[in-house]
Amino acid sequence: MTDLVIGLTGGIGSGKSTVGQMMEIKGASLIDVDEIGRSVLLPDTRTFEQILNHFGKDILQRDGTVNRKKLGNIVFSNPSELEALEKISHPFINTTLKMLIRNESSPVVVLDMAILVEKPLAYDGSVPLYDRVVVVESLIEERIARLKLRGLTRPEIHDRFISQGSDQERRAIADQIIKNDGSLRDLRDKVDEIWTLVEDWLAGLTSGCIS
Repeated sequence: MTDLVIGLTGGIGSGKSTVGQMMEIKGASLIDVDEIGRSVLLPDTRTFEQILNHFGKDILQRDGTVNRKKLGNIVFSNPSELEALEKISHPFINTTLKMLIRNESSPVVVLDMAILVEKPLAYDGSVPLYDRVVVVESLIEERIARLKLRGLTRPEIHDRFISQGSDQERRAIADQIIKNDGSLRDLRDKVDEIWTLVEDWLAGLTSGCIS
């Protein structure tokens, strides 16, 4: 049974997914919320049909699947289109997360999620599904360099930056912040420190002494 759910977030290119993988090695079950979000684009699903009804068949590739890059360029350059996609995808994601967490046997679950402060994602009604929030931060220059290695252009990076919350907004809801501006070994050491805190959180929750 899961006792502690952590919302792990950070701006695109911050390294949050790397932190999530390190926490998984420590013993947490890792749920990739972005991957669940991508599953709404799979053919023969209700969400797929809703997306086609809104965005049209121009977003499809020759094989009938959604061209994620094309759809991404549409929604990240137009806030109203991003909102339309979220109205379709977020209810599905929330329902799926509730099921996955309920069926999880690990005492600690980490939700690797890009969207946390911006929208009520990973929520059950008005209540978040996570107990604690860990935020990963990195210098803007480092983030840009990582995103360029992923093949994103400067305009695409800019659109994704402005579609997400700011570091200040994430800090406001963070229980702990990890600075990822050094080497991979430095980051691993910081995750070691965070994991000690995670164990304290877990002990507090299971004993009923929430701090």
